Amino acid sequence: MHVHRFVLASALAIVPVFAQTTTYQATVLADNPIAYYRLGEPSGFPVAADSSGSHYTGTYENFPVLGEPGLIADTSNTAVDFATGDVVIPNFASLNFVSVPFTVEAWINVAGFSSQNIRVFDKADAGHPLGYGFDVGSNNVRLLGSINYAPTVDLSVGVTYYIVGVSDGEGTGSIYVNGALIASGPYASAEPYRNVAHIAVASNGTAHFNGIIDEVAVYNYALSADRIAAHYEAGIGDASIAKR
Repeated sequence: MHVHRFVLASALAIVPVFAQTTTYQATVLADNPIAYYRLGEPSGFPVAADSSGSHYTGTYENFPVLGEPGLIADTSNTAVDFATGDVVIPNFASLNFVSVPFTVEAWINVAGFSSQNIRVFDKADAGHPLGYGFDVGSNNVRLLGSINYAPTVDLSVGVTYYIVGVSDGEGTGSIYVNGALIASGPYASAEPYRNVAHIAVASNGTAHFNGIIDEVAVYNYALSADRIAAHYEAGIGDASIAKR
């Protein structure tokens, strides 16, 4: 049974400590993410805990709906519906990736697409080639930077996907969906964005995600294809979860 308790982290924030490590969580933590947002807090909780150990705690703002059914096979963990609201994460220098490898991963289920891509993770200056981001449209998954990479991927409303963006730090980006490499091509993140990061919205409040996001993790290196496949396998548990 999934059990959690709360501890006082500081005078300003309370973060949950999970007493049981799930198979998916253990698989992610084995690869040492620099930030890991399970988004499993109960309804009304103010902060998005960082389970990586880096203590990069985020704050829920504008009333997203917490406590929604999770998108992975660990049914005891919950997710967040971002039809409204987002997560804001303070500016941590180690989340600025400039000409170095990095990886961003998440589980998503889109309720509706708009005319522009909708953000999953954002550490970028909207409208300027500063920082990086990771977002989706109805026909692409995009890694944002000074040079964007957005291969064609047909995504459907109401279907759960495991998506991963990888930069090798040497000019190539790769997109994975459901554990499989979709494509690789030119990509670069050449200038840092020294401001807050977000889950589910761009820095200027646009490109708001419409749907559920779960299990967002960021790595300061390029996660291998084998490990990405392992995360997907741990996440689905039963293959039927990929079509919920």
